[in-house]
Amino acid sequence: MSDHSEFIRYRIEFSQPIELEDFVQAFSSIGSEYERFIAGSHPDFRGDAKVFLRKIEEGSIVAELVAYSTTLLSSMGVSTASEFAKHLGGSLSNAIIGNLSGEKDSLPKKHLSDLRGMLEVVAKDPNGEGSLSVYRKIEDGSYSSEEILRYDTRDANKGVSNLDEAVRQLGNPSREKAEQVLMVFHQVNRNIGPLDKRSGDK
Repeated sequence: MSDHSEFIRYRIEFSQPIELEDFVQAFSSIGSEYERFIAGSHPDFRGDAKVFLRKIEEGSIVAELVAYSTTLLSSMGVSTASEFAKHLGGSLSNAIIGNLSGEKDSLPKKHLSDLRGMLEVVAKDPNGEGSLSVYRKIEDGSYSSEEILRYDTRDANKGVSNLDEAVRQLGNPSREKAEQVLMVFHQVNRNIGPLDKRSGDK
């Protein structure tokens, strides 16, 4: 992967063995989110995202994400790794702090599920930690790094709880919307006569 000018590194620190299902979900969620990001921001390059598991270290899992479209987009002055990392980091941060009003109203449930998948693998570990960083190649051939987000077990549990609530609300109209609907029905009913009277009856 040394031929890529930049890549995203997703790291999971854990103190207990990770369930295979959670492991797969965490990384497939990133791939799914990248595809959604490209489809929305650079639709001509959709389908080019590739996720590589570079190595597994003792006590942690490190994955490097590289998009084959990066080279083409870079020639256009676009950095997909940096864009996506900031986009994903922002979404995860919003989940952790509970700022999901825009996320749940305008984005599909699958997006919320993907964010949950990234957080849950850390939330289940009593002393887990996740981090998202961008690595960029510099002139001497080495890489500089920029950490976008770091979260621990407590943060991840908050995020999972907030996302679960957001998903529940997707299937239930808010009280405000329900009241608006009832108000409309009430206003309509006031303008018509009783059902057992013909029009014009007093």
